[in-house]
Amino acid sequence: MSAIGATDLDDDYRSSCIEILEYIPLVSTIVGLARAIFGLAETLIGLLTLPFELASRSIEHKKPLMVIDGLANIARGLIAAKPIIGNVILYVYDHSSATKRDIRKGIGLE
Repeated sequence: MSAIGATDLDDDYRSSCIEILEYIPLVSTIVGLARAIFGLAETLIGLLTLPFELASRSIEHKKPLMVIDGLANIARGLIAAKPIIGNVILYVYDHSSATKRDIRKGIGLE
């Protein structure tokens, strides 16, 4: 049986709090724009460091993870920034039958 580290719990808690805020109209606009800006920074840093990461990783792990995560954060942030319709879209997406873990595995993030 493996133990869950404190950082795992903190990340899960922080993620769920942010997702809950993304369901509230107008609050989600602020949170969504912040997520999109963070995603833009993450994407740019990922693109700048990508050559170094590709050179240092073994052949089976050559995936631009930071760039993919950044683009996903930009997309989710822009959806969250749209009051009401964005809230509904994110709620349906987060509570759909396909779990986020399955989606992340499908695109190679886990």
